[in-house]
Amino acid sequence: MSKRRLVVALAASVTAVAGEPDRSALHACLQTLLKQTKVVVVQLSAPVSEFKPNADPNTLELVIVKEDGTSRVSDDGEAIFLYNSATGAEFESLFEKAFAIRARSKCGV
Repeated sequence: MSKRRLVVALAASVTAVAGEPDRSALHACLQTLLKQTKVVVVQLSAPVSEFKPNADPNTLELVIVKEDGTSRVSDDGEAIFLYNSATGAEFESLFEKAFAIRARSKCGV
């Protein structure tokens, strides 16, 4: 997904959840988040309940879970739990959701 498409998709996700925020402020916020956020892949061999986040607010952890289950985003938007059955489209949707949560939290939009 191109950076431009990602920003547009994220803006649409945040707008749908938060009402109608200032578009330029939202765009600037998302650009900053995309530049600052490091995506780290973590292989999890233990149950999800035993996952310990790295506590770095500038990191989005992509947690690959070896068991079956429903992929999801953590409540704080700092981890995506991706199970074996997840599709590419599902991953994109979860990625957008994680950044929408982060934008609401960090930028107030």
